[in-house]
Formats: sequence, C-alpha cells, structure tokens
Amino acid sequence: MSVKHEGRRQRDFHGRDHRGHSKRRSDADGSIADDGGGPVVADLATSGVLRHFQQYQQELDARYDKHERLVKISRDVTIESKRIIFLLHRIAREEQKERILTEASKRLGEVRVNGLRSIAKELTADDPYLYLRAYSAGLQEYIESLSYHRYLEAATLVSYDDVQSSLVFAENKEETEGEDSSSIRLYLPPSEYILGIADLTGELMRKCINSIGAGNVTTPFELRSFLREILEGFSRIGNAGPREVNSKLHVLRQSVDKVENACYAIQVRRQEFPDYKLSDALLLDRGTRDSRETDNEVMTDTF
Repeated sequence: MSVKHEGRRQRDFHGRDHRGHSKRRSDADGSIADDGGGPVVADLATSGVLRHFQQYQQELDARYDKHERLVKISRDVTIESKRIIFLLHRIAREEQKERILTEASKRLGEVRVNGLRSIAKELTADDPYLYLRAYSAGLQEYIESLSYHRYLEAATLVSYDDVQSSLVFAENKEETEGEDSSSIRLYLPPSEYILGIADLTGELMRKCINSIGAGNVTTPFELRSFLREILEGFSRIGNAGPREVNSKLHVLRQSVDKVENACYAIQVRRQEFPDYKLSDALLLDRGTRDSRETDNEVMTDTF
C-alpha cells in the first residue's frame, strides 16, 4: 500500500486525522475555519447563539419576577376580600345594615385601587391569560365579596358588565377614574366571573343559617329562590364552562339542599311553635341532627 493511499485512510470525510482533530486554518479576520469551510468562532462570548440564550434568560427571569409580584398582590386581595365578607356577615339587624354596607363599599374601593389596579398595571402590555393563574384566586375572591355586597344592598346578582366596569382605573391615582385618555383596564375572563359567582352561593347559605339564628324566618325563603335561579343557570353551562365548574356545582347543590332543608324545617315547626320560639326549636333540631351524625361516624369508625 502506498504512503499516499495510507494517508488518505487516516482521514475521515470530515477532514479529521488519525488523532481525531480536524485540520483548521486561521482567516485574516481572526476567526477559525476547518478545511470544509465551516467557521468556528473562537470566542464564545461573541457568539450569536450565546447572545440569544442570554436574551432568553432575561425574558424568563422577567416573567418569573412578574409572576411572583402578581401572586403577592393576589394574596393581599384575597385576604382583604375575605375580611370584607366577614364584615358583611355581621349584619344581624336592619339598623346595622346601612353602616356596614357603607364601610364594606369603602374597603372594596381600597381593594380596587391598591390591589387590582396594581395587577392591571403589571398586565398593561401582556396577554392577561398568560398570568391568569397567578392572580385568579384574588380576582375570584373579589367577585365573591362584590357580589355578596350587591345582594345585601339590592337583592340582585351583580352582572359581568358591572364587575368589568369596576376594573377600569385611572392611570394616575390623582386623575378621575373612567377617563378614556389615560385609563387602564384589567380584563375579566368570563370563566373567572362564573367561578366567583359559584363561591357566592356558600356565603348565601351561611346567611340563611345566621338569619334563622337571629330569629328571621323570612330571609331563608328569599335566599332559596335566589339560589335556585343561580343553580338553574349553572346547570345550563354543562361541559362548556371551565373545568372547575363541576366541583363548584357540586358544592352549589349542597348549599341549595341545606337552604331548602332549613325552609322545610321552618314550615313544619311553624305549625308547632310560635314565631318567637321558632328559631330556638330549629337550632335545637340542628344540634340534635349534628350530634346524631357525629355518633354515626363514630360507630362507623368503630366497626
């Protein structure tokens, strides 16, 4: 075998010699190229690929930071909205209603300005669905508190348009809200409105039980009719709504059942007791029923 032929065998088709290194040449501009003509950049710091990945890193870091800021704001909105709901549950007499509703309305305004407005500013140039999971809990809790306030104030259900209009803010706090020239808007996905209304039904059920304890046997029947209308509306959604609707629909049915059982007990006990003793009898029946359920659970666990 000739020496020339043996030299060709020691190189592969990529131009590598028998030691596994490619033959490279230096160009006049300082870059390095192999024998096949493909450039190999000497300094990775000036590589276009590396610059792209550094840009991706900055974009991801900015996205993660924004997500964490939205989570923190949403947590504050959730806490304050729950406090407003607890405040509204303190309405035990008619003379307390106006004062508590006024205070709750003021605090709802603070939630909008200090919490939801900050979320709207964070999402000014972004798709709201991109960060929806970060602030979904706070938005739903705000809708729940706002809708409960609206029901206690006017005995109606707050509409989607009313909630959306409450999420339009002035760009500067000193300006008047609603100015078209410098306003920012937090988009309300219809799914979040539906889920927030679903949470309202639990508060209405608690309102029913509290009313019975306070001796008010008229409010439970009003709440029963209102809850039935909400349940009928949710039943029409079917599988077209968000996936969380199924679990919340189950809780909604439980709330309606509890209110209907309370109304049934009122109707039955009303034939046996006068109105001023009716609430005591109903609470006694409830305590007896809860005690029996506890005993049944203990017996089940024992055997």
